[in-house]
Amino acid sequence: MVHPEQLAAPVVEALLEQEAVAFVYGQGSAFAGFVDAADLDLVVVWHRLPARRIGGPEVSASFEGATYVLDKLAGEVDVMHFTRDTFTSWCEELSWREEVWPQPLYVVGGFVHGRVLADPQGHAQKLLQSLQTPAPWFVAQVTDSLRDGLGGYRTELQACARRGDHWLFNRLTDRLLRHCYITWFALEGHYCPFPKHLPQWIQRLGLSSELAELHDAVWATPDLHGRAQALEAFARRLQETSAD
Repeated sequence: MVHPEQLAAPVVEALLEQEAVAFVYGQGSAFAGFVDAADLDLVVVWHRLPARRIGGPEVSASFEGATYVLDKLAGEVDVMHFTRDTFTSWCEELSWREEVWPQPLYVVGGFVHGRVLADPQGHAQKLLQSLQTPAPWFVAQVTDSLRDGLGGYRTELQACARRGDHWLFNRLTDRLLRHCYITWFALEGHYCPFPKHLPQWIQRLGLSSELAELHDAVWATPDLHGRAQALEAFARRLQETSAD
């Protein structure tokens, strides 16, 4: 089996021909080793983002957003580009409240859980040293927010269950679970990764088996009333954990 670092090497080598590259890292399923065959996800952080990032015919499509550029290359390789200023601000602010793409907190999680492939001036290592565990202010922020919002979620979820409003129930569940996951990982000293392969991340990082059982019960309960109760039990135990 060819390792993802070997597959990424030609792209990384081509990128490093440009002096404006600060560092390059790999993230996602392939670099985590969760699957043998997956798209290769590379992230390039630039001192300044040039108009021409990767030369050659291998770029099949490009997409540009307010904070990023995404190049899709032949051979199922996705290359995401950020400026160093943007990336550094995300590492410092750990934004998570707004549901945007890319989600800054997931970007930080992908970086911390990923693999640095090129770091000519040591910028990536310096950032990683500052991100060894979530800052106390961040842990307090997400746990306090969960505590303050849980009562409202409980009321709305129970009302949805009574009315049989499956769609609204699922939308509220998605928001609350997202908050729970971010809190859970933070309480145990980790940045929440992108939700893909979440069970594998829970196992790999050795998260609480008790909380894992409560989490599993949310998905194992088919009816809305039971799921609302299971979700509240999961969130309540997270609150108790934060107070321990």
